[in-house]
Amino acid sequence: MGRKLVVVDVNNPLGKEHETPLQMADLREIPKDALHRILARHQAWLDTEGEVGQRANIANANLQGAHLAAATLDQADIRGTDLRGANLLKANLDRARLQESDLRTANLRRACLCHADLKNAALVQANLRGADLGSADLRKSDLSQADFRVALAHAADMRSACLKRADMRHAQLSNADLRRADMQGANLIESSLQGANLTHANLQGANLQYTNLRRAILQEADLRVARLSGADLRWAKVRDADLRMARLDNAKLLKADLQGVRLVQGDLRGADLREANLARANLKEANLSAALMQKANLEFSDLQYANLSACDLTMANLRSATLQGTDFREACLAGANLQGADLDTANLAGADLRDTDLWGATLRKANLQSCDLHGADLSDVDLGDANLQDAALHGADLRSTKSLDQAQLDYASGDEFTMLPRGLKISIRPQSAATTSHRATLNVGGSCHEPTV
Repeated sequence: MGRKLVVVDVNNPLGKEHETPLQMADLREIPKDALHRILARHQAWLDTEGEVGQRANIANANLQGAHLAAATLDQADIRGTDLRGANLLKANLDRARLQESDLRTANLRRACLCHADLKNAALVQANLRGADLGSADLRKSDLSQADFRVALAHAADMRSACLKRADMRHAQLSNADLRRADMQGANLIESSLQGANLTHANLQGANLQYTNLRRAILQEADLRVARLSGADLRWAKVRDADLRMARLDNAKLLKADLQGVRLVQGDLRGADLREANLARANLKEANLSAALMQKANLEFSDLQYANLSACDLTMANLRSATLQGTDFREACLAGANLQGADLDTANLAGADLRDTDLWGATLRKANLQSCDLHGADLSDVDLGDANLQDAALHGADLRSTKSLDQAQLDYASGDEFTMLPRGLKISIRPQSAATTSHRATLNVGGSCHEPTV
């Protein structure tokens, strides 16, 4: 008798138009008394390590709605069995063979499924709350809308599994393999995915607030509109992921690999991105206000019209970055590398640009009002129509700047160490008390702030 492949409708998991993974005619009936005898022989087989009794074989059986609470079924053969709505509360299914079984709406709460084989199993709307699925094989299984709260799935193989809209709050999935898993709309609040592999996973619209994703692999994952507020992504590999319009406010991204990510209109307010690698990242219109980005690598990144106000970019690498119209008000860029960056129309009012390398950058129509450019390298910088009102140019080298005129310098101040193009002059004034105070906040390690790891 041939097997019948079916597609389960998540919105109608028990609809009559959908049959079980096996045609009903293929399933054998097992009376209750016969099932009890099978379980007794199986227990004896386990107790004597195979000398007495027999391994349970209930494959391809119709056990829909069966009462198997606390049943001992470890290592049992349950392949292709219809267990829809069955009660398997606290059942022992360790190393059980459940491939292609139908467990839709089944109660597996606090069941033991360690090392169980659940490939292609249907677990739509199943109750797996507190279940232990450590090292289980769930490849291509369907867990849509399942209750996975507080479940343990350490090192589980969940490649290409469907977890759409599953409730996975506080679940433990450390080191799980979730490559190409579909987790759209899943709720993973405060769950642990530390070290998990989510390459090419679909997490669109998923809720990952305060989730532990330390050292997780999210390369080329789809995280559009995902909520990652307060999530821990330290040392995570998120290269080339799609995070458009995602929320990462107050997320921990220390030393994360974010090369090539798409974070257009992303919310990263107050995020910790120290020493993160954001080379080639697309951060257009992203909100990074008050983010910590000391020593971050933003080389060749696109931050057009992004909000980096009050952001700490001390010693960050922004070489050749696109920063047109970017908001850097009150940002700290001390010691940063901005060589060749495009800062046309950028707003740098009140920014700290001390000892910044701006060689070859363009700052046409940029707002540099009240900026501290003490010791900055402005070689070959284009300052056409830039606003230098109250800018501090003490010790700055402007000899080879382009499009700089006297009218701009009339509103700025410098000292005897300020170097200007021939024919131009600047008012010699000491740095303001505010600027001196701001400079004093720069720590020995080169940061305007000194947060904890």
